[in-house]
Amino acid sequence: MGSGWVKTGVLTLALLAAWPTVARADAEEDYQRGFEAYQDNDWINAIAILRNAASSGHLKSMVLLGAVLDRAEEDQEAVKWYRKAAEMDSPAGAMGLGQMYDKGEGVSRKDPDEAFKWFSKAAEQGHAPAKYALANAFRHGLMGQPVNPDRAAQWLKASAADKYTPAMIDLAEVYRKGLLGVKPDADAGEQLRKEVRALEAQSREESTVVEKAKPAPAKGK
Repeated sequence: MGSGWVKTGVLTLALLAAWPTVARADAEEDYQRGFEAYQDNDWINAIAILRNAASSGHLKSMVLLGAVLDRAEEDQEAVKWYRKAAEMDSPAGAMGLGQMYDKGEGVSRKDPDEAFKWFSKAAEQGHAPAKYALANAFRHGLMGQPVNPDRAAQWLKASAADKYTPAMIDLAEVYRKGLLGVKPDADAGEQLRKEVRALEAQSREESTVVEKAKPAPAKGK
C-alpha cells in the first residue's frame, strides 16, 4: 500500500509539472485561432478566443486582444490588456498602452507624459515602431517633448536599422535633403529606398502565399 501511494504521488507531481507546458500550448493554439478569426474579420469570435488565452497569461494574446478591442472601440478593456502585457515587459503591450494615452482613449484623459513614458519603455526594449514614434516626437515636438533634431535622428536611425519601413522611408528623405543635422548622402538614401522596395516585394509575396494557402469557401449545394 505504501508503494502505491508513492507511485500516485510521483504521478501527481509529474502531472503538475507538465501542466504549465500544456496550458501554454493550449494558449498558443487559442492565439493562432484568434488571430485567424481576426484576419477573417470575425471580431466577435476573435475576442472570445483571445480573452481565454490572455486570461491564462499568454502575452501575445493580451496584445492582440488589446488591438482588436481598440479597433472595436472597446477602449477601456483594450487599455486593461495592454497594461497587463506592458507590466509583464511586453514591448508591444507598452506601445499599445502608449498609443491609448496619446489618443486619450480608454483612459481618463489624453496624457502626453504617460504616452511618452510607455513609448520610451517599448523603444528601450527594442520595439521598432516605438523608436519611430520617439523620432517623430523629437522631430515635431509631440507628446510634450521639445524639438530635438539630434535625438530625432538617433531614434529614426535606430528604427530604420530594425528594417521598419516607415522609418527607412523617412531616413532616406533625411539623407537626400540633409535634414535633422544629418549630412546629405544621396547614396545612403538610395540604398534605403532599394531596401524598402525589396521588403515591400517580399511582403506582397508572403501575403500571396498566405492567401493561396487558405481553404476555398464551401460551395452551396
